Amino acid sequence: MKERGNLRDELLIAYETDDPVENVLFQKERLVRVNAAKTAFRGVVFESCTFEDCDFSGCDMRKAIFRKCLLVGCDFSGGYWNGCTLDSCNASGCDMGDSRIVDTNIQGSQFQYAVCWRTRWEDCRISDTAFTEACLNEMILKRTEFYNVDMTKAELMGTMLKGIDLSGCTIDGIVISDSKKELAGAQVNVGQAIALARLLGVKVV
Repeated sequence: MKERGNLRDELLIAYETDDPVENVLFQKERLVRVNAAKTAFRGVVFESCTFEDCDFSGCDMRKAIFRKCLLVGCDFSGGYWNGCTLDSCNASGCDMGDSRIVDTNIQGSQFQYAVCWRTRWEDCRISDTAFTEACLNEMILKRTEFYNVDMTKAELMGTMLKGIDLSGCTIDGIVISDSKKELAGAQVNVGQAIALARLLGVKVV
């Protein structure tokens, strides 16, 4: 069982020693505009925590679990995630741009208006999650699966979807480049194909 800790104290220790925050359970913590940039987290669990406008840029997250957390407006840009889980979290408006995310599971979460520009996803699973009106431009997707993901009005310019199964997702009003190159090789269902045909300028009769 993980030891319960105080996040402010753990961040101070990590800053002074350059050691990772490791194997600690954080419950119902509330931090606003706290700078935790470039902190390393190992095997930590965040449960029912609230982080508002906090700076987690450049953080190294390994086997970290976020469960029922509010992460609104936080900066996670330039970070590295490996073996992590985000379950039932609200990360609306957060910035995960220029991050590398590996073997990570996101489920039942909200990423409305989030920024994932140039984020690299490898061996990830995203399910029952909303990325509505999010910036998903120039992402790299490697062996990443999407199930029941809502991408309504999301920007996907420069994100190549070849081999990605979007048939169980909502992609209404997605924004792509004029060449429509992003859609080449994507897997969609019949209804989506009809809608995308209109986007491509094809008249369906």
